[in-house]
Amino acid sequence: MNQTRILITDDDDDDRLFLRKAIERRIKEAIVYEALDGADALRQLATPLNRPNFDLVLLDINMPLMNGFEVLDQIRASPDLKYMPTVMLSTSNHPEQIHSAYKKGVNAYLKKPITYADYDALVVAIETCFLKVASE
Repeated sequence: MNQTRILITDDDDDDRLFLRKAIERRIKEAIVYEALDGADALRQLATPLNRPNFDLVLLDINMPLMNGFEVLDQIRASPDLKYMPTVMLSTSNHPEQIHSAYKKGVNAYLKKPITYADYDALVVAIETCFLKVASE
């Protein structure tokens, strides 16, 4: 069984917890890593010797130190990371923000869930779109 490594980047403890729990319920082989902000995410992504081979990055937009757009810019500028599947999560559904995310190279932009069922549905969509093909 192949392990699926997912990095959740969000400064909100509850959002990380709910998303991690939903992933663990749905994707049994998942190993979930957490980053508290964008700078922490980049450190985890760029540690050459100990870096897990992440299968997916889930990235909040509004964070201190370095926001999701800045992290996405760094991911897409890195030869080692530029093809890393990256999904942005936000409470905002402003068309300008969504357009900007896709223009910067995000693979998907999704509205943050509100209920437990919404978190589970989000994980099903992420698994279907980004993880099933890679693992088969």
